Amino acid sequence: MKNLLFEQIDKSKFMRNGKLNLFQIEHASPIDIIDFSKQSLELTSVKKLPREESVFSHSASFSLGGSRWPCVVFDCRMAYVKQLAQFAAFYSDKVYIRNFLADHVEHSNKKNLSDVRKFQKDFAEDLLILNYLRPLIKAEKIVPITAPYFCTHCLAKHSLGQKDDRRLKKALTKLIDRFNNQIKASVRMEKGLYVVDAHGPEILLEHGATVNVAEKMPVPLKKIPHIIAKIKKGKEIHLSRTALKKIGYAEYLAKKNYENINFELATAQCLNTSFLTERILHIDFLREISLDPNIEQRNQIIQKYMTCLVPFIEDIDPLEILKLRAGEEESFILFRNVLNKAINEYRKSGKNFSKRDAQAIFQDIIRPKLSLLDTRIKSAQRSLIKGVRREIIAWTGAISFGMYSGLLPDGLIAAASALGLVKIIAELTKRTMAKSDLEETIRSQDLYFLWKVRQRQKS
Repeated sequence: MKNLLFEQIDKSKFMRNGKLNLFQIEHASPIDIIDFSKQSLELTSVKKLPREESVFSHSASFSLGGSRWPCVVFDCRMAYVKQLAQFAAFYSDKVYIRNFLADHVEHSNKKNLSDVRKFQKDFAEDLLILNYLRPLIKAEKIVPITAPYFCTHCLAKHSLGQKDDRRLKKALTKLIDRFNNQIKASVRMEKGLYVVDAHGPEILLEHGATVNVAEKMPVPLKKIPHIIAKIKKGKEIHLSRTALKKIGYAEYLAKKNYENINFELATAQCLNTSFLTERILHIDFLREISLDPNIEQRNQIIQKYMTCLVPFIEDIDPLEILKLRAGEEESFILFRNVLNKAINEYRKSGKNFSKRDAQAIFQDIIRPKLSLLDTRIKSAQRSLIKGVRREIIAWTGAISFGMYSGLLPDGLIAAASALGLVKIIAELTKRTMAKSDLEETIRSQDLYFLWKVRQRQKS
């Protein structure tokens, strides 16, 4: 599967030599883009994928995986994707993400699109994000998949080990109530479009706000004729809790979150993955349905606080880290175990893990161990230098004595004459002081892999 998606992209000529082919995209009709997206969903089906055996295989939230929900802004999407690439390279064995080209397929039932240019622009942005992830996808560290579908009842039965979906429905009802009680929304008309603005806590809404636009009057609004009359006069109407509940807007927002959770639950069921989410709301939902969220919480901590746990990680290309992992697999596993152990120890206090905790892990645990490795390298270097000095003195004495006594072999006399004693000593020093020899003194240490990463960052 790893190359099929990019074979399709390259064959379509929507991209050339790793760059967007804007001419091809601008001349593609919505039907062309929808058909392309449908084909991509077939190529990324989970049906042929084996179940994972590693506990470090993850299914990412929509936002971490580059989807346009909960934020459609390209820069925001890319920021999340870069975090995911960092996590995949530095911690995970494999991360499954939703194939967000599915968003274009949702338009297949529409006879006409009012803004074809925007449709093409959205498609181009999706291709740019996939292209950024291309090296990690080809390395099978990130795998786009078509979201597996389970009805609520089946998902509850398979994931929660129960015969009905009461627990899942109860959690969803509670989530809807949370949106209904904590967000504020208004509705207005702008350029013939119906616009709903919502504001609320960031735990519920990305950036604390969201906007939904509809070309036609949302059906639920027809239930509130006095509001319709006011918006048609150009007024912005702030919706009461009752009106908010009546038009089903809180339910709509809650179910958008549930779609994401459903993807993670279904992927976990199909492929035996653990959750990777940056959203506390998802962890709270897991608690409500009585799953053990410990692994998911640790994943969230590492993803969220990666640059606090390892401050220099931002300066290193994820592909460089993958190369190091390939050459230092055992050292990488040791490092990951140490990181998990440190986080688990901090979580025993029962408090919510914070940025300060992540910084403390680096300062109290990671940094001192890295400094110790530096010290050991320097100590080994000094020992080698002393040894080389002794060997140089011995060689100098042997060569001098041999030349004086006539006992030095002809070949070595010729070398000494041609290169000079200094050259011989330099070659000896270079051979003895090989960097790889020095690193052998710390290779078995549990943070050797991280030390190598830092050395790469310094070079």
